[in-house]
Amino acid sequence: FCAKNPVRFYRFEKPLNSSQLVDVAKWNKCHGMMWIIFGAVISVTALPAFFIKASTVYQYIALGLCVVMGVPAMMVYHKYLKNKYLK
Repeated sequence: FCAKNPVRFYRFEKPLNSSQLVDVAKWNKCHGMMWIIFGAVISVTALPAFFIKASTVYQYIALGLCVVMGVPAMMVYHKYLKNKYLK
């Protein structure tokens, strides 16, 4: 949220210059919220496994689906943000 330079979605992506974006603050805020929401969904999905001693297979399936479906969803959202904020 507080970064002055544009953040990257993943390590191997070519870094953007501030001059390439319409609004760096909004770009960073959107990416930060994306990662916070992803982490919250993973945490909420994993929480029952910590409190219930007999974790079920369904909990692990739900957690796996969150990761397997969440990463591609974030990639699509990142592409949307590129289309929205790149000049």
